[in-house]
Amino acid sequence: IASTPYLMTESGCLPWRATTLRALGKGERDLERTIGAHPALLGLEDRRTLVRGPYVPFHQLQLDTPQGRGVLPDIVFLTESGHVVIVEVKLSDNGELKDRRVLAQLLDYAASLAACSEDEAEVATLFGGGEGQTFSDVVRQRFPGVARPDELTSTLLRRMRSAELHLVIACDGVPDGLREFVQSVSNQSALGAFELRVVELVPHVLEGSPGVLLLPSVPVRTEIVARTAVNITIAEG
Repeated sequence: IASTPYLMTESGCLPWRATTLRALGKGERDLERTIGAHPALLGLEDRRTLVRGPYVPFHQLQLDTPQGRGVLPDIVFLTESGHVVIVEVKLSDNGELKDRRVLAQLLDYAASLAACSEDEAEVATLFGGGEGQTFSDVVRQRFPGVARPDELTSTLLRRMRSAELHLVIACDGVPDGLREFVQSVSNQSALGAFELRVVELVPHVLEGSPGVLLLPSVPVRTEIVARTAVNITIAEG
C-alpha cells in the first residue's frame, strides 16, 4: 500500500491527495507528452537493463503489422545505449487497460517494428530520414555526440530485428487484474527477447498549490525473456 506523501513546511506537514489525470481535466496525450519529455519517469536505467540516455522520442509512428494493419505506438524511444523502448500510454479508466487488449497492442507494435527493420531504408524513413538518407544518417543526426554512430546503428537494428525490446505500459493507475495479465505474457509469448513492465504514475495534488506531483512506481516487471527457435530436420529413413 502506497504511503501518502507530505510536504514539510515551517508550520507543519501538508498531505498530498492522490487523484487521477481525468479528474484534473487531462488526457492520455498529456501523459504521453510528459513521458516523452521526461523518460526518467519510466525507471528504465539500472544495472540489469543497462539502458542509459540520452533518449530520442518518436510519437505516434506509423507502423504496418505483418498482416497489413496500421498501428500507432504512443512513443518509441531510441537510446544512446542502443536500446529500443515502446510505450503505450493509458489512463486508469480506459477499458483497454483492464483486459488483454493493451498487451495485444504492445506485442503488435513489437512484431511490426521487427518486421519493418528488415528493410533499413524503411527504418530510416520511419524515424524521420529524408530522401536518400540511411538509418545511419538518422542516428548521426539524432545522437550528434555519440562516439561510434555506425556501431549504435547496427545495435539498434539488431535489437529491432530480434524484438529485443523494452515494452512499457504507462498509466496513472493500475486496475485489478493487469498485474496477472502482464506476468502471464512472459510465459505465453514467443515474441523474442523482451522486457515488459507496467509503470504507474499516480498524480497527487496539494490544497492551494497549482502543481501536480507524479509519483512513479513499477508494480510489475518481467525479467528479460529470451526465446530461441530451433528447427529440426529429419532426413528420410
